[in-house]
Amino acid sequence: MSTSLWLTSILATSLASLGTAQGSWQQISSTGAPSARSGHAAVFTGISGTDHMIIWGGQDSVSQPFTKTGGRWRRLVDTWASTTTAGAPAGRMSFGGAIWTGRQMIVWGGDDGVFFLNTGGRYNPVGNLWQEITTTGAPSARALHTLVWAGDRMIVWGGATDFTSKANTGGRYDPFANSWSSTTTTGAPTARKAHSAIWTGQEMIIWGGSNGGLRADGGIYNPATDSWSSINTTNAPSARESHVAVWDGARMLVWGGQGEGGVLSSGKLYVLATDSWQNVSSTNAPSARASHTIVWSSKEFLVWGGSDNNGTALGTGAGYNPETDTWTTITSTGAPSARYLHSAVWDGKRMIIWGGLSSSTNFLGDGYALTP
Repeated sequence: MSTSLWLTSILATSLASLGTAQGSWQQISSTGAPSARSGHAAVFTGISGTDHMIIWGGQDSVSQPFTKTGGRWRRLVDTWASTTTAGAPAGRMSFGGAIWTGRQMIVWGGDDGVFFLNTGGRYNPVGNLWQEITTTGAPSARALHTLVWAGDRMIVWGGATDFTSKANTGGRYDPFANSWSSTTTTGAPTARKAHSAIWTGQEMIIWGGSNGGLRADGGIYNPATDSWSSINTTNAPSARESHVAVWDGARMLVWGGQGEGGVLSSGKLYVLATDSWQNVSSTNAPSARASHTIVWSSKEFLVWGGSDNNGTALGTGAGYNPETDTWTTITSTGAPSARYLHSAVWDGKRMIIWGGLSSSTNFLGDGYALTP
């Protein structure tokens, strides 16, 4: 090997080991944006010609009730328009986020600061129109549950049904018929809240959460057969709640969250085809955190923000490449201010961070786009 090639190889290896910062940040417009808030929902529509990020709900002040306002950010022109409040569901928190059907954003459940809810709504960004979701046959009122979109229906599962009780029940909502059917409890995971749920293209995978104690187990639900199967727990992640999980097409990454001894900086990859867990490197991984976000970029899992064991907001993150089992630090140059309970969406090219809290009473109403 020539001297120049040898030096190039050494430099590349050294930079990789140091976790060289990646990406570039750009602030998005705040003109006409929704009020500053946390715990809101965010979806990216991907509708050709509009390409909206929709922000809705959450908490925008220390007082109640929570907000039922929102906004539509149009990526192509970097402008905001409000979401109508006419026909909108009641303001809420802890409602499992929102799902995008390809035509509508759906929100369901949560709490309004006083009551747990079993109501929701369907929002059409093209017509700026809300439609009510029937409560006939709907799951019981709950918060800290999960929602996934299964291609033709939304699946609701788990959550807290009051301040002491948890559920292992759920429902399948058909937005075209505006109707509900229940999910079986036969073979279902034990009742829990603050768990994660992802959709594989055919099945929903539930993991973690808590019910009296933290959980280190889960289940796989097939809506076509209304049946559950178990997940192998050998080499599984440690018990946790309020973690993040996302699907890359073959694997689910579980990372961070609240563990038995505090917030975590660890995770594992679940490989569905082999029902097995793979270790995830801790080298250059983000610091321990909860209330953070994660997106899949088609190459990396991007983790950003959150709060540490003292509840202090974090303004850092990293990208994890599952093929090489390596983390690369996300640049802090031009990055958003530290925050937690914010939102993150992937718009096809960039991760868009918006809103959140910098402290327990300081709500944020700005957004930034990361190009990895």
